[in-house]
Parts: sequence; C-alpha cells; structure tokens
Amino acid sequence: MSYNDTISFEEGLQRVQGELEDGTSCPHEEPRELPLDDIKMRHSVFQPREFDNPARSEDHVRALSEAIKAEPSNRLDAVTVWWSGKHWTVLNGHHRLLAYGRVRKTGFKQHQPDGSKTSQWMVPVRRFRGTLQDALIEATRTNSKDHLSMTKDEKMNRAWRLTVLYDELSKRAVAGACKIGSRTVARMRSQLREIQEDEPDGWKSLALGMSWREAQRYGKGEGMEYDDSWQERQAAEWSRRLGKAFGTKFAEQPEVAARALELYSERLAKELGPILHEPEEFEESEELEAVDF
Repeated sequence: MSYNDTISFEEGLQRVQGELEDGTSCPHEEPRELPLDDIKMRHSVFQPREFDNPARSEDHVRALSEAIKAEPSNRLDAVTVWWSGKHWTVLNGHHRLLAYGRVRKTGFKQHQPDGSKTSQWMVPVRRFRGTLQDALIEATRTNSKDHLSMTKDEKMNRAWRLTVLYDELSKRAVAGACKIGSRTVARMRSQLREIQEDEPDGWKSLALGMSWREAQRYGKGEGMEYDDSWQERQAAEWSRRLGKAFGTKFAEQPEVAARALELYSERLAKELGPILHEPEEFEESEELEAVDF
C-alpha cells in the first residue's frame, strides 16, 4: 500500500468495472473485521482527496499511526469497504489503511480480544452495499467530511467526474455528495454538453481526463488567469509536481530538503526563511513571476 497510483481515474474505473463483470458473489455477509492484506485500495477511483500532495497525506498517516499504537485495541474507527466482485475495496479510510500497514511494517504486534498479540493485523470494517455508482457517491460523501478535509478543487473535480459518468444523477445528489452548490453542478452540465457537441465520439474519455478548471477553459483558448487566487493555484500545482517527483521524502527528511533547496538556489533559500517564519508579512499583493517548475 502506498500513495503511488500511476493509473488515471478512467483506467482505474475500467479495472473495477472488469472485476464486477467477471467477479464472484461476496464471501461474507457482514464482516466486522478483515485481514489487512484482504483490503485493496483503488484510490485513483475511490479517493476523492487526491494523493497529489504526499506530504499532506504523510502528516496525516503519521498521526494515525501513533493513534493506532496508543489505542489499547490497536484499532481505529471502521473503514468502509465494498465488494468489487474480486476484492474488498476501501471507500473511506485510505489513510487509516496506510497507517495500519505502516505500523505493521515496524514489527509492532496488534492486541487481540483474547489478550494475545499477533503480526496478522485485522482491520475493523463496515460493509457498504450498492452498485458502482452508489460506491462512488458514498466514497465522495464520506471523504468530504473526514478528518483530512477535501480541498475545494478536489470537491469540484469529483463533482465533475460524477457529472460526466452519470447523467441520471440529480443536481442535488451530486451537490450533496461533494458539498458544493447546485448551480455549480448546472454549470458543469452545460460545459459537458459543449464538449459532447464538439467531440461526439470521444467526449467521455476527453472529459474524464480533465479537471474542472481545465473543463471550464475548454474551447475558450484561455491561458493562465492572473487573478487574486493565481498564486495559490500555482503553489498547488508545484506542490503536486513535488509530490510526484519526491513522494514523502521532503516531509520525512526536512534537513535534506532544505539543503537541496539551498543547492538549487542560495537566494531562494535565504528569501524563503522570512516568508515561512513570518507569512503575514508576505500577502498576495506581491506580484510573482510565472515560471515553469
């Protein structure tokens, strides 16, 4: 189990659909616990809080790992699982699952109800019953209010994908699951119709490969928008690229990360110091120059 998932949402969705078509009936009616290795992650499909920022996820997993070791039963709240026809697949609890794996890897043994300890870790689960569409909505709904909050962009991107995939879903259903406004869903539907008209054969694959921001710019020939939130969007994009390139290394080894930045640019390292320690003095009024990272 890791943050790394190199396949796209569409590719992951196709795999899950294949498991459903070729799969078998559920092996348990209502499991209360499952072996850690029996639970699979399809986070390209069921994790709307994207793992593009491994450092943010790493901090969360570390905190959960400590909570697992501190709990007398070495168990956290149940993760939500769904039977895909081939695997128990987590819908809500990806970071908890990563934390269980992290603790087990250290050799820490889990307490059992009979007082013994074992390296065969068990995970409390709650089974979700429903179709693939139901599972996608449930994953979105529960993750949107979990401890590590979804960002606005993550909510928008999830709503966009649901809009592309399921035209029978009501605006209220999409808005409620993603915690966004119904008017935004209406705009997504309008934008999707434009893409469908321009690309009648390949519209779905094209639309699923877009973020909502990209979909909004479709057909308009727009480049980067230098409005009040430009710096935040640019920072998020650079953060995503850092995560892809280095995974959790920057968060795990801050001294090495700091030295790497210094080697990259001594001027940058010096200027970052006061910005990081006194961020209130560096508001977005300062105009930065757009560069490719």
